[in-house]
Amino acid sequence: MGISAYGAAGGKGARNHLSRAHGIFLSAVFFLSRGEPLYILVGQQGQDACPGGSPESQLVCLGESGEHATTDGPERVPGWRRWTGGGGGGGGATYIFRPEPLLVAAGGGGRSYQRRPDRGRTQAAPERLETRAAAPGSGGRGGAAGGGGGWTSRAPSPQAGRSPREGAEGGEGCAEAWAALRWAAAGGFGGGGGACSAGGGGGGYRGGDASESDLLWADGEDGISFVHPSGELYLQPLAVTEGHGEVEIRKHPNCSYCPFKDCQWRAELWTAECTCPEGMELAVDNITCMDLPTTTSPLILMGAVVAALTLSLLVMCGVLILVNQKKCQSLWGTRLPGPELELSKLRTSAIRTAPNPYYCQVGLSPVQSWPLPPGLTEVSPANVTLLRALGHGAFGEVYEGLVTGLPGDSNPLPVAIKTLPELCSSQDELDFLMEALIISKFSHQNIVRCVGLSFRTGPRLILLELMSGGDMKSFLRHSRPQPGQLSPLTMQDLLQLAQDIAQGCHYLEENHFIHRDIAARNCLLSCSGASRVAKIGDFGMARDIYQ
Repeated sequence: MGISAYGAAGGKGARNHLSRAHGIFLSAVFFLSRGEPLYILVGQQGQDACPGGSPESQLVCLGESGEHATTDGPERVPGWRRWTGGGGGGGGATYIFRPEPLLVAAGGGGRSYQRRPDRGRTQAAPERLETRAAAPGSGGRGGAAGGGGGWTSRAPSPQAGRSPREGAEGGEGCAEAWAALRWAAAGGFGGGGGACSAGGGGGGYRGGDASESDLLWADGEDGISFVHPSGELYLQPLAVTEGHGEVEIRKHPNCSYCPFKDCQWRAELWTAECTCPEGMELAVDNITCMDLPTTTSPLILMGAVVAALTLSLLVMCGVLILVNQKKCQSLWGTRLPGPELELSKLRTSAIRTAPNPYYCQVGLSPVQSWPLPPGLTEVSPANVTLLRALGHGAFGEVYEGLVTGLPGDSNPLPVAIKTLPELCSSQDELDFLMEALIISKFSHQNIVRCVGLSFRTGPRLILLELMSGGDMKSFLRHSRPQPGQLSPLTMQDLLQLAQDIAQGCHYLEENHFIHRDIAARNCLLSCSGASRVAKIGDFGMARDIYQ
């Protein structure tokens, strides 16, 4: 059976309500026997600190009040004040067990009262997964806020989340908050923790920790998910759930006997049927894949028609060639301009590239000197060596080459070189410069890096890091399964490519940048091997709106 589980999300803080910690999703395949009982506990979302359930708490949510004095005894220092009622509860985990746990999708931690000042500059913690059956299922540590409940934990305080054996109740809200505001955000059932000003820990096989002291910006940690070693992990854990948890169970047929290791369940036949790639069909044994039968008669007729038309055209061309033989002879020695011809010219003279008629206007524009903003590396064309043509860009040819003389690097560096033909207007030069400036602003492992620019004199060049793996679209097409041959890419490979691009998109979003054309054709690979890294490139569409 294929089991997919979603943990519940954590609650939002009073002044930290722009986002919540997502619950964890993961999927695995288990072999279960008919009639075997399966127990399911679906996690509940941790409560939000706002809107509150009392007039006093709503004042906190509206920003009209934030501090509340508490008097817990004579030991308190006069004037001591405590923030209360602002943290979100931890999200509950989703458990599937029999009675030992098979799959646990952890819940998200609760958000603190206010957003941490540097959160936008720190990466989110990776999703954690436990696969050892002997590992203890403990609860999270807590203090001012409750830690998340684990598989076999015992709640040390009312704010801590309970394990399934204790009823899987979410931790209570902060007692001080209840006394001052008559409202406290509790954890969700399924193992979540409660909260004060700090966020509560999320539930899981091991619960997430919460802050021991009542810090205003201390978020609760997410819980740790679990997959029993008897199962096969199908999809890696991902933080995706916005609300309550969910569970989805489907029949997952064993396709190992199929020639292409792929099959689908036929409910009406109560059996699994092998699937065949495009251009093939399944034989009567429901296992063998055969080539589709071809009807040759229409194809032969069509071929005869095409051959007759081609022959007629050839005869007409022969007559024209005989009539204009002298004119044609004068043109036979002319070589059409192409990337390789342009490359040979570039190696022996100043760089000139063939214009793209969709962007460049006919007519020579005077070379202008565009001042570069500080921080950009200006490269002399004399330090650039072109090796071979890679393709045609929006403006001109793109070449593979070497660059020397870069600051701090004495060795030649392989680069991709975007060129701007001289037969272009001033507006084309401005557009080319704008794209260069956009790329040069970014510094991220999943964004194509700008090595340097050449804009003070002609020719105009943009030097980018060389992505020898090519574009992702071509790579994925070449990696498709073929008859008798499986795809070299695993699900983990595909998820890694998706994660690389998602991280690049997250970086662009954090910098308030719009790309407008995220597509496989605009994503490049550092290499085609197992160590490949996917990066976002081609900011042409972005250039059009940022000029």
